Amino acid sequence: MIQDPRSRMIIPSVLHFSGMPVGIQFSRQIADMPAFCDEFLSARAPSRLWGQPEITGDRAVVDAVDLHVDQRLGLEIGRDWMGVYLMAGSCGNTVARLVSNLQVGFDSALVLSQPGLQEAAVLEPSVA
Repeated sequence: MIQDPRSRMIIPSVLHFSGMPVGIQFSRQIADMPAFCDEFLSARAPSRLWGQPEITGDRAVVDAVDLHVDQRLGLEIGRDWMGVYLMAGSCGNTVARLVSNLQVGFDSALVLSQPGLQEAAVLEPSVA
């Protein structure tokens, strides 16, 4: 096992990642990490994510399944942030759906850590 220097996840040394996780910064803190994870990873609509998190203090790590598309994704969850790791061949719509569900159900003011993604995610009125 090795520690990926760009994250807090421990990964098997046989895997090779390129790119970086999608970072989500919350404007408020998760008050109860176990309760948040239980609800967020319950496999129920709207998120339809399932997983068994390993919670250590203020952080949870989970290998989750997106039941919309039956694909795996990795999640790291802190009190005011989340890292999303898509596996090879995963659908990018998973991230869009996850962000939308978080905006509706937890924090409408969240921002994506990568500037290019944040700019793409912001809806701006069209100019006629």
